[in-house]
Amino acid sequence: MNTPPVSPSHYASRRNTSRILARAGNCGSPLETDAGWLVITHGVGPFRMYSLGAVLLDTDDPTRIIGRLAQPLLTVADPEREG
Repeated sequence: MNTPPVSPSHYASRRNTSRILARAGNCGSPLETDAGWLVITHGVGPFRMYSLGAVLLDTDDPTRIIGRLAQPLLTVADPEREG
């Protein structure tokens, strides 16, 4: 299995404009699925709002985004934001 070269800046630059991220990155290696490369992402928005998301990339051309979640997969609740 060849892991595609995934640059967080590639899909961060095409993010949903309703979620502006100050920092973005991937959470480990992409997972190869029948539908494409599944990349779990993380981001930090305004006011230290942390979230996880997901992006699906084309298996043959990982620069092509097949889909992404419109909303975060997981966010931190307000009482849990302070360490």
